[in-house]
This record gives sequence, structure tokens and C-alpha cells, in this order.
Amino acid sequence: MNVKFLSVIVFAFLATKSAALASQSNPDGIVRMGDGYVLHTDSRDSANFFCRNGTHLPTARDWAKFGQENGAKGIMEVSEVGDGQIPAGYQKIVVTNPGGQRDEFYYNEQGYKAPSDDFRREWFWSISVSANRFQPTFSGDTGKIVTDAPRFFNNLGAHRCF
Repeated sequence: MNVKFLSVIVFAFLATKSAALASQSNPDGIVRMGDGYVLHTDSRDSANFFCRNGTHLPTARDWAKFGQENGAKGIMEVSEVGDGQIPAGYQKIVVTNPGGQRDEFYYNEQGYKAPSDDFRREWFWSISVSANRFQPTFSGDTGKIVTDAPRFFNNLGAHRCF
């Protein structure tokens, strides 16, 4: 069977099984299937189908804000930092968001505390794209944003709608 065709069948099954639950307000915002299990897919594009009622798949900055809301040192704007100076403990995040909007900031995950055990177990997709064309991901366990590696190459990722 053609792999692409099989992916479409699996996606249609997941869409049917989880659309009702995903449109409900889950306390942790994690997209789940109808039976309550966390939905995992191999593509961020499919996740937007599940983000309903004015919600969206988060950008890298959305994840950085989420990390900050959960104890991380958080975001430092590029304009706050001197040329060529990377603040200790911070990583530079450079991404393009939907619509071609470039976003650049520093982020430090130190102090992050996962809000639940389900977060601790997952890596989450973002809608942003890094300069090297990888899709940034967020570690629900550590609060780290990874932009420079194909985190989900041959893997499945979880989704959270904001």
C-alpha cells in the first residue's frame, strides 16, 4: 500500500476519533484522542486540524512564554543584548512564523517546572520554522526549545493548542 495513502487513512481515522475531544477545553491544552490518550502525529500540519475554536499550534515564542509562565527565566529580546553577546544560560531562537514573519529572541529554560506528568513525558510541535528548515520543538520535561535538529525525524510528536 502506498505510504502517503496510508498516512491519509491514519489521519482521517485520528481526525474522526479525536475531533470532538480536541474541540473541548482540556485543562492542560494537550490534544487528546477520544479515549483520553495524547494524540501523536508525525507532522505539525495535521495538528492545526485539531486546534479548534480560535486556538492555534504555538510558535516558538508561544512556547517560550509558556516556559516562562511555568518558572523558566524566559525571554530576553535581542534589542536588550549587545552585538555578538549571548547572555549566559540563554539560547538564541531565530524562526520564521506563518505569514513569513521572522522572530528573533533569547530564551532560558532554567527554573521551568512541567505543569503535569503528561507534559513531562512529551516533546511538542511548534508552527515555526528555524533557519535550517527544522521545526522547533518544546520539551515538556525540561522547557527547552530545540531549533537545530530534526527532533522528530521518524518520530511522533504531541500537540498543544494555544
